[in-house]
Amino acid sequence: MFSQTILIGRLGKDPEMKQKDEGSDKFAVMSVATTRSWKNSKGERQESVEWDEVVLFRGLAQVAHDYYKKGYLVFVLGHANTRKWTDDKGVEHRSKQLIADAVRLLSSTAATKADQDAVAEANASVEAHPE
Repeated sequence: MFSQTILIGRLGKDPEMKQKDEGSDKFAVMSVATTRSWKNSKGERQESVEWDEVVLFRGLAQVAHDYYKKGYLVFVLGHANTRKWTDDKGVEHRSKQLIADAVRLLSSTAATKADQDAVAEANASVEAHPE
């Protein structure tokens, strides 16, 4: 069986680099907002925003951390993962996250030449860091 998810959305904040344990590989986490819109039975436009946690490893993590900023529009291809943990009180928790297999920076919030160059450089860096 096979499962893939595609997200196209905006970053809610700059990607964060994290490390689970000292000596373990670093990874990046970014929060992506996607919007769904529809018309209700009265013909009024409705909108719903969904936030997804995206986890990136290796080269993808470094590129996201170095180039991606809050508000940038990104394309993410990945697979769903359920993270499970037990807190200090013994309560079990679960959260869904998307493990990125590929990311592309689609645009930045500003249309300056410097931002366009940064988008091109980031996308080239992703291609140079295959997983």
